[in-house]
Amino acid sequence: MNLKNRRGMTLIELILAIFFISLIAVLISQTVFSGLQGRQMGQERLDSLALATSYLEDLKSMDAAERSGYLSINGFAGSGPLYQGNREIGTISYPVEIRIGTHTGTGLTEITLTVRPPDSTDLTLSVLTRE
Repeated sequence: MNLKNRRGMTLIELILAIFFISLIAVLISQTVFSGLQGRQMGQERLDSLALATSYLEDLKSMDAAERSGYLSINGFAGSGPLYQGNREIGTISYPVEIRIGTHTGTGLTEITLTVRPPDSTDLTLSVLTRE
């Protein structure tokens, strides 16, 4: 048999081709997975920010008595300076902590709201409002 007229691939060439194709597929899938995971974390941070902003906008326009009623109606446990609760957005639960403190002699109230996204660092917003 003449080797120059031989057609097709040897077993070694076939194994090497499969290996390189598999390697490229693994690298591409890892890149796609990392991108999707980053997108999910970004969405959770965005949801946390929207949640915190919404509560702060509501709370800063109320006096102390209205705030207490608003928080209990919305399912927050606690009294005085610290209130805690959970909010569901889609299938994700976000722990929320609200601290309300009065600066004596200034007439200012500080409202600090912390939201804890599942796969990210805490998001804390604070606002000063006049009673």
